[in-house]
Amino acid sequence: MSDFPQSESPTVPSPQGRASPHVVADLAKQIKEGRYEHGREIGHGGMGKILEAVDKPLRRSVALKVLVRPGNEESQNRFVREARITGELEHPSIVPVHELNVDANGELFYTMKLVQGVTLLEILQSLAQRDPETVRRYSLSSLLTIFQKVCDAVAFAHGQSEPVIHRDLKPENIMVGDYGEVLVMDWGAAKILRSKAVPDESPSSAEASEFATTGELTTDAFVTQAGSVMGTPGYMAPEQARGDAASTDERTDIYALGAILYALLTLEAPVRLTRAEAEDFLKRQQDGENPTEEFRHHVAPLLSERSARQKLDHSVPDSLVHVALKAMASSRGTRCSSPQSRAFSWFSSPLLR
Repeated sequence: MSDFPQSESPTVPSPQGRASPHVVADLAKQIKEGRYEHGREIGHGGMGKILEAVDKPLRRSVALKVLVRPGNEESQNRFVREARITGELEHPSIVPVHELNVDANGELFYTMKLVQGVTLLEILQSLAQRDPETVRRYSLSSLLTIFQKVCDAVAFAHGQSEPVIHRDLKPENIMVGDYGEVLVMDWGAAKILRSKAVPDESPSSAEASEFATTGELTTDAFVTQAGSVMGTPGYMAPEQARGDAASTDERTDIYALGAILYALLTLEAPVRLTRAEAEDFLKRQQDGENPTEEFRHHVAPLLSERSARQKLDHSVPDSLVHVALKAMASSRGTRCSSPQSRAFSWFSSPLLR
C-alpha cells in the first residue's frame, strides 16, 4: 500500500480533473478561427519571410515562417524539407520547430521559437564601431563561448546517422539571445549526406555559382560596409564557390566555422572567392603546386602573417590563428575533420570560460 492517504495519491483519478466543456469549447473555437495572430515581419529571404506571431491557445509569441511565392511547387518542397530537417535536429543551440501546417487558405507555414536578441553579425558590427556597451559585454572570451556553442550545434548535426550539413553558416545566421542563448538558424540550404530517402533539393549549389560569377562585391570591414556580409560568399568554401555541390560535406561547414572565427578575431569578414579564383587554386593543386600561403593571404589577410596581425588594435592568440587557418584550408583534406576534432578542442580550455 502507498504511504500517501488515498485522497492525496497521485494515482487516484479526480472527477474534478476533467476540463470544463466551456474550456474545451473556447479552445476549439480559438483553433478553428485561426491559432496564430500574425504580427510584424521580422525577417525576409529569397524563399520565405518570418513574422512575429502569437500562438493564441498557449498565449506565447512565436516566429512564423511563410513562403514568399506560395504557389511554387519547388519552393513548397524546399520549405517542407527545411522545416523537417530543422525539426529533427533537437539541440539546445539549434532553433526548435513547433509546428508544420497548412493555414485556412491552404498555404504552408511553420512556427519556431522566437528568439529575443541580436545576430552575431550585429554584435560584430557594433564591436567594429566600438560601441561601449557591446565592447563591455562581448569580450573575446564571450565571443569564443558563443562560437563554442555554434561548434557544438554543427557537430550534433554532423553526428546524426544521416549527417546534416548546414552550408550557409555565417554571423547573420547565428542568433544570440538576451540571456546567453545561442541558436544556429536558417537550415534552408542544408544537405543530408548519405541519405537514400531525401534528395538534395536545396538551392545552395546554384546560388553559390550565381554568387561566385556575378558582381564585384568585395567583403570589407563590418564597420566600413555595414551589412555587406549578409548573403556574401566570404563564408563559403572553395568547393561551394566553384558550384561543386557534389563535393560538399562536413568539411564545407568546417571552412565556414573557420571563417566565422576569423571574423570574431579580426572584426572583418573573410574575403570572398570568385568562381574563377577557386577553380584556379584547384587546378594549381592538381598540377602539383602548393598555393597554401597564397590562398591564406587571399581569404584571411589579417591572420595569414604576423605582421598583418600587428595592425589589429587587439592581440590575437596564435592558437586561435592556427585553428582558423587550418579550418579555412583550400583543400578539404587539410581542414579539421570535425568541430570536435583536436584542433577545435582548444575551445574547451578553462581559460576561455
